[in-house]
Amino acid sequence: MSRLNQKLSQLKAMQRTALIPFITAGDPNPEFTVPALHAMVKAGADIIEVGVPFSDPMADGPVIQRASERALAHKMSLRKTLDLISFSGTPIPPLPWWSWDISILSKPWVTKASSIRLPRPAWTGF
Repeated sequence: MSRLNQKLSQLKAMQRTALIPFITAGDPNPEFTVPALHAMVKAGADIIEVGVPFSDPMADGPVIQRASERALAHKMSLRKTLDLISFSGTPIPPLPWWSWDISILSKPWVTKASSIRLPRPAWTGF
């Protein structure tokens, strides 16, 4: 069972809904992302959704579109996003990802995550 499924089962048993904040990696700048993840954990996040910035996020609406644009202005990429969350320190909850190409083509994404040696526990939300 994945960490995500374990967390959801645990919350269901406790008759609790999940607190699932969202952040676009690299917005407003790359240095903000890791401290923001730590703050979300401290605030009680059960699951954190990390958005991977991409060049055509129009369907996500204006707020996420601008977040992706700011992150891309800092040269954020899938690789840099994975590098940011591979930090050590505060244990983090499951991290499901969102990006059009990742959601549609998850097997190549998992292959990419494995190929850059991201510690598996960091991305086992799937």
